Amino acid sequence: MAQDFSAASLKAYERKLLARYGGADREVPLEVKAEHFEWVLRKYMQAPTGLVHHTVVLPNAADGPRNFTFGDDIATWNGALVAALSYKYAVTKDAETLAFIADILRGLHFSQQVTGRDGLIARCVLKSDVPVAGAKRRYVGADGAVYHFRSDPAKGTYNQVAGGYAVLMLLTAQDLPADVRQLACRDLQALAWRLVEDDYRLKDVDGDPTSYGDLTPVFAAQGVPFNAQVAYAVVAAGHHFPGEDLVRAKMIRRAFERLRNKHHVYYEDPRTHLIRPQEVGASPFVKGTNDRAHVLTAAYIGVFLELEYARRNGVPPDREFLYQLGQTMDWTMRHIENDRNALCNLMWAGVLSDPQAFAAILPHPNEQARVRRQIETIGGETVEQLRRLWLDRFYRPGQKIETREPQWAADRKRHDSYLWKSGPFDRWEVTGPATNDLCASMDYLHAYWLMRYWHERRLGP
Repeated sequence: MAQDFSAASLKAYERKLLARYGGADREVPLEVKAEHFEWVLRKYMQAPTGLVHHTVVLPNAADGPRNFTFGDDIATWNGALVAALSYKYAVTKDAETLAFIADILRGLHFSQQVTGRDGLIARCVLKSDVPVAGAKRRYVGADGAVYHFRSDPAKGTYNQVAGGYAVLMLLTAQDLPADVRQLACRDLQALAWRLVEDDYRLKDVDGDPTSYGDLTPVFAAQGVPFNAQVAYAVVAAGHHFPGEDLVRAKMIRRAFERLRNKHHVYYEDPRTHLIRPQEVGASPFVKGTNDRAHVLTAAYIGVFLELEYARRNGVPPDREFLYQLGQTMDWTMRHIENDRNALCNLMWAGVLSDPQAFAAILPHPNEQARVRRQIETIGGETVEQLRRLWLDRFYRPGQKIETREPQWAADRKRHDSYLWKSGPFDRWEVTGPATNDLCASMDYLHAYWLMRYWHERRLGP
């Protein structure tokens, strides 16, 4: 019997689910909401490529086709989804979630395969005989199926995809089928190698530099803000989990040593340098919430890798390194602490729940007191964000209203598949009924399962 993918059936089911909890999104238990969102992603939003799309247009008829729409950042946010589901698997050991992760990893591999350039990942791949929106490059699979893709990956693409692989390798990879685990390890190595091979300026399919792929981490012995944190995160992930290619592993190791040991590109002494990469997240030159979330994520991944490496090898973490890279997180959080960004708040609170990280990143008592107050303030708001997020993720037409106060995520635009990168002061004023355009809920899953992971790591199940 064919599955019913109609918008009407999903909307009816969600109304019934909401009614069980009094008809209010806020009253739906957080884990119930998380399980529902994951089910929706698997059933409705996972394309034939294996990746989840930002937006899928559901049919009116039960037997109608779904339209997996073009998106510039499909690979980017699937990297974040791999991280989200890896946190979940670390907490629950759920077999369906592990199988879902394996499917996404095969999709990310396919997104490298179509470009024909090892380690270069396509932003979006669509199974289509003709070009669709920005997916203009053609690829024919071994079975004769025709795809079109957009390559041109950006800094954020590599940041989120490599970060997803890093969390996967730390928490989940050991339980994946052997072939998928090896595939993921090779693909992570290829991403890091491609960045080093291209001298931190990603080159596209035609050999020309990509539009937003300049990750040059150091210039004239000066760390380059933002680039430094992302380049380090990608290279560190590839270094900690080397693939089978020994030549590439050696290149990545040398790059890792240069970025961290020969020149800590993510930190400059404030007493001697005017340009201080660690303060980039609080800089007015950073382009809004999206870039601040990216730079915080990159620093978080670097810190998380260090903590896990130390824990697994029974050695103390490098306190100087934790302090230096941790300053990126601290400065960024000083700037966005009032923005109601649940994911960023949880990454910061998560690493600081590790006593060694807390003491290393914040060595002075006055700084410790300041951040304790900060976390107490943002903690309640963070959980409230997740409570308020809607169960129904169908797009509703409307208009953006700029406000002077940070908005709850539930009041921001519903057609954004990753709310933690949206402007905190933008409110969405709905002007029409729900359409059949279903938006992905990776944002909720990432924040919720990261929160659960760090909570249970600190306190136990």
